[in-house]
Order: sequence, then C-alpha cells, then structure tokens
Amino acid sequence: MRLFMLSALVGFVAYAVPGTAVAQCRPGDHLIGEDANAYYCSRRTCSELKTQLERDKNALARQKKSFEDTSRELDHWGKENNKAAQDAFKHATLLLHDSVLGSLERLTNARIEEMRKSIWRNPGPTGLTFTRLVEKTQEMQRRSARLHGLADALSLSQYPFSNLTTAYADLKNWAAEIHSHAEDITAIIAEMRKDADGRKALAESGISFVSDGLKIALRPLVAQSLSLGEFFVNYGYDATVWVASRNRIMQNLGNQDAQRIALCKLDAQLKQTVRDYNICQKRYPAPNRSIPRASDCR
Repeated sequence: MRLFMLSALVGFVAYAVPGTAVAQCRPGDHLIGEDANAYYCSRRTCSELKTQLERDKNALARQKKSFEDTSRELDHWGKENNKAAQDAFKHATLLLHDSVLGSLERLTNARIEEMRKSIWRNPGPTGLTFTRLVEKTQEMQRRSARLHGLADALSLSQYPFSNLTTAYADLKNWAAEIHSHAEDITAIIAEMRKDADGRKALAESGISFVSDGLKIALRPLVAQSLSLGEFFVNYGYDATVWVASRNRIMQNLGNQDAQRIALCKLDAQLKQTVRDYNICQKRYPAPNRSIPRASDCR
C-alpha cells in the first residue's frame, strides 16, 4: 500500500517503493531526495529551490518592513488622535468650567452669609417661616460649596487621558451632578421668593443664580446620547483632526490585519522552501514533522 503525505505548498513525501521513486512523483514534480524509508518530491528542482529560498527570504523581509511601517504609522495616528481628543476635552471642560463659575458669580459665601444675617434680623412672627428660611439658606450654602468644588475638580482634570471612553463617561457624570445641584439651587431661590422675608433677604444680599447659560452648556451632555465626534462639535471644537486621525487609524488597522495574514503565509512558504532545500542537501526532516500551511493563516 502506498501512502502519500501532501506538503503545505510545493512538495510531498511518500514511502519509497524500490525502483519506482521517480514514477511516484506527481506529473511536473521533481524528485529532490530519498532516504531508506521515504522519497521527497517538489515542484521545483534543487537548483530552483536555492533561488526560491532567497526570493522567499527577501519577500518575508519586505513584508515585515511593511508591517513595521504600518505599526509605526498606526502609533503616529494614535498619538495624533489622542492629542486631538485631549484638545477637544480641554476645550469642552474650559467652557463648562467657565459656565459653572459664571452662574455662581452672585452666589458667593459672603452673599449667603449676608442673606443669613438678614433672615436673623427679620424673623417671622411665628418662627415657622424663619426656621424654613434658615434651613433653605444652609441647603443653598451646601449646594453652592459643592458646585464650587466640582468646578475646581474639572479645572484640575489630569491630562493626557489614558482611556478616552472613561474620560468621556466621567465628564458626563460630572455634568449630571452639576445639573442636579444647579436645579436644586434654582428651586431653593424660587421657594424663597414666594416668602416676603425670603424676598427681602435675597434682595439685601444681592444673591442670584443665573443658570440659563449653565443649562445651555450642560444640555448636550445631560439630555442626549452623544458620540465623541458630536460631543466635540457641540462644544465648539473643530473635530476635523480627530475624525481624520480616527479614519487613518481604522485604515491602518485594516492594513495591519491583511499584512499579518500575508506575513503568516510568507513564513509558511519560506519554511516549506527551507525544508525542501535541506532535503536537496540530504538533510532530511524528522519523520511525520509537520510544516505550517498557508491555508491555516487567518
């Protein structure tokens, strides 16, 4: 019984049958070697294999260089993309930071303290309104302090971002908290204005909370589900550089995948050529030694 073992690309091995080795090679193949147990065939002669070996080495070297060039370009565009994203976040956070501070311009600790003194100077006749106003003043002071703290935290945000998605999520959480405190302060002032002593205390202290600008600044973050590109544009940033670098990254990732497969196939081809050339030099492979196949590359 004759058993044939097809190689990955060009040759095959069969167990020898005395006097019939050449005849067992497929039509067009060449006998390149035989030992006591097997004979070896190749689509190329030993002379051609020597030349092919150099060609395969050069092809693999060129493909490796191309892969390395793509990796370097990918790294370059990754840095460009990260810088563009950082610039966009800085632009957005500065706008949000300034919007928070702008809304707090007439809601300082000094003004709140003046309002507290006004309430104590003019307690209501039953004490019920007075107690309620004091509670609202204390709540306003807590909310105001928290807004100042959040504004400071935003201005001290650390760059560069190690994870853009996480940074964006953190900014959305920050905006949601700012929005919540701003709504509470607006509600407190609205309730105090319904009371005569409250209106007087607000007027004497000069307290106001102009939240319209802050609401406009926060709306894209708290009211919508934005893509990063939409987020950048909503906050006045020219996203051209970010989009361009993003596209180049995706293109290079595609190229890198194709090149990785090409590298695998060329490596398999080179190993097959080396194996066949070694057989020509009477350096035979170990029995049943497998050779990578280009068809296995994915």
